[in-house]
Amino acid sequence: MKKPNGIILLLLLIFPFTILDSSAQNVKEKDWDGWHFNASPYFWFIGLNGTITVPPAPGDFSQPEEKQIDIDIGFKDISNSIKYAMMFSGQYRNEKISVILNYSHLILQGEAITPLEFVIQGIDTRFRHVSGDLSVQYRLVKTTKWNIDAGVGLKILSEKAEAVVNLPLDLEFDLDRSESWVDLMISTLIKYIPHPKVELAAYGDFGSGLIGDLSYQTISGATFRFTPLFYFSAGYRVWGVKSEKDNVVFKGNINGWITRIGFRF
Repeated sequence: MKKPNGIILLLLLIFPFTILDSSAQNVKEKDWDGWHFNASPYFWFIGLNGTITVPPAPGDFSQPEEKQIDIDIGFKDISNSIKYAMMFSGQYRNEKISVILNYSHLILQGEAITPLEFVIQGIDTRFRHVSGDLSVQYRLVKTTKWNIDAGVGLKILSEKAEAVVNLPLDLEFDLDRSESWVDLMISTLIKYIPHPKVELAAYGDFGSGLIGDLSYQTISGATFRFTPLFYFSAGYRVWGVKSEKDNVVFKGNINGWITRIGFRF
């Protein structure tokens, strides 16, 4: 996976000026009174800050207990350990009501998240994170400059930590632990629209903790509309979970810049 470079950062800086400078050729926003879809695949330049609980190394009879790994690394250090990444968000809405789906699936494996004693024994730590949310939001405020939505929904989490044995002729062990839950959540979205082609937004949701662990998410950023049907967004996302339990797979937050390309139809 390629790391972000100066060209990408330059493009992010140029986008808003490119759009605003072309305002004279602006295509009038379509009338979206009826139901319509927004679909936007995105990429998350993730960093990890927290604790992962992994199984004991094979044959480590001196320390048969599970091991907690403290991690505080950014995208630059973790990028080579990303083995799989898929992110998607979608929205089905009319003037007042929207149904929103977010989905993230990450698999990390390598030295960035593997304790040194595991590396010496030829073992990798593999961490899988699948999270998503499905919510219904209602528009409380709608003006030419401001939109404010509030909603309720479900938050989904599935995580797994494994010790992957790389040594030849080694015995097979059941070296994984996992957890999954679905919980209730509340959410809010605030948008400021300084220009017909620009939206500044702040989103937050909060899991109830009644069924799963206490969880939260914040996303802030800007959206630039090239046409009524096509847009580009950039911002910063924090997804976190808090727990008093010692046996959770992960507690802490996954954070980083996000970029997305969206389509409205």
